[in-house]
Amino acid sequence: MIHLVRPSLIAVVVGVAFLPFAPARADIVGTVWENAGDPEDATDFAGNTTGPSANFLSPAINYCSDPAVQLMCSPTSAYNVSGFLNFPAFTNPTPGFDPNANLDNTFIQLQGNLYLNAGDNNFLVLHDDGVSLTFNGGASGFSEPDPTSATYTPFTITAPAAGTYQFTLNYTECCGAPAVLQWTYPDGVPIGSVPEPGYVALIGAGFPALLFYHRRRQKRNA
Repeated sequence: MIHLVRPSLIAVVVGVAFLPFAPARADIVGTVWENAGDPEDATDFAGNTTGPSANFLSPAINYCSDPAVQLMCSPTSAYNVSGFLNFPAFTNPTPGFDPNANLDNTFIQLQGNLYLNAGDNNFLVLHDDGVSLTFNGGASGFSEPDPTSATYTPFTITAPAAGTYQFTLNYTECCGAPAVLQWTYPDGVPIGSVPEPGYVALIGAGFPALLFYHRRRQKRNA
């Protein structure tokens, strides 16, 4: 089952988070491996990186395979490598790499930079299947590496000091369609930017409302 956040709630949180400037964008560097050897465990880097691979750049972590059921999904999304990743320009392909290959048993690693406030920083992730996130510089991480249906998960990253941190996100797709990976700020903006410190602080104000809605919906569906 896919749990979707109501647009009205997102609009409220966005309103709380609004600032008169746009965050500076920075491309995320990605590598994708086909025929992953252990796609039911996103933490198994060695086991998942033996197949054909290629590099790509991405403006945001906003990927999905079925625009009919997933919010913020590109209308051209599809359950193949290129369609899932929003049709990037692949570079350095190894022999056998096929951008149109079925997405099942695929491993993706994404690396970029993210501004974090000192202390707690709140985010949301929608993932199907596994995801594992680590930061350098002593910031905490997040890991749900196993196969799962798509569910919004609020999580918190704790940083020892304010600043820009490098992150590495590993994602695996297994067990058939659909597939989704959307990592966002609490206001719904996909990760893929290095915002001003004030932006990160202000969007955090909207997180409690979104978390309250998520927990209330979980209880109602229990």
